[in-house]
Amino acid sequence: MLILAVITAVAATVLFANDQRNLKTFSLFLGIRLPVPATSVATVPTSSDTAKISKPISRWPWPGFTTTPGLIEANPTPADMCSRQAAGAQEIPAFAESEQRGWECSMLRDGLGANRSASLFLQARGSMHEPADNIRVKFNLASGKLDGELATQALAFFRLATAMPRDPALSEVLAKMLTTQTDFYFYAGYQGLTFRQELGDPGRYNLIGTDRTSKIPGDHPRLWPTEQKMDMPTQATKTARIPRLLTLPAVND
Repeated sequence: MLILAVITAVAATVLFANDQRNLKTFSLFLGIRLPVPATSVATVPTSSDTAKISKPISRWPWPGFTTTPGLIEANPTPADMCSRQAAGAQEIPAFAESEQRGWECSMLRDGLGANRSASLFLQARGSMHEPADNIRVKFNLASGKLDGELATQALAFFRLATAMPRDPALSEVLAKMLTTQTDFYFYAGYQGLTFRQELGDPGRYNLIGTDRTSKIPGDHPRLWPTEQKMDMPTQATKTARIPRLLTLPAVND
């Protein structure tokens, strides 16, 4: 009995030490057949099976781009943009460019407004082969009012020069602010607009557009009248000028 116990202990030790291989050897020695696990054979898909697999849906171009003509259009070159500003019998736009100073487009439009005595001076500047990063529109009202015609022409010039997306609602709000002749500051993303009356001349206004990083982060365009408030902190006046923030959709008549 002692000898049998020793043999069993040695066999168990060897089996545990060498796992599956020694287990098979020991079972063959004792004449015991161990069950053989079934092996699965991988099947290779045929061409007919592959044809049944649906192809992924193409995500480009987006459906809206193929069904809505003119939704995406290439930005015009600065020279092309400037030539497009020609309007009837008005002054032909002047365009100049250089590697050092970039490009500039400027023109004068007169005989505008209700009394046909107002004028617009339009000027845009930018780096070579890039949209404008600085725009100036000078309104000379000649004792008249800044009407919808002047506002529309100024915004159309700004939109084309900066490759600004067409947004009728935004254009309507900005035109309304211009016709009130109230100083304001507007920004959306990297685009900033400042509208102010010239000091000492109630008939002249400047609309200046700049391409720069906004100081205040936000998802929607922001619009501030530039009315100064005495109780505002100095730090706040450098950025916003009033303590009340208006989003563009909230502006009413």
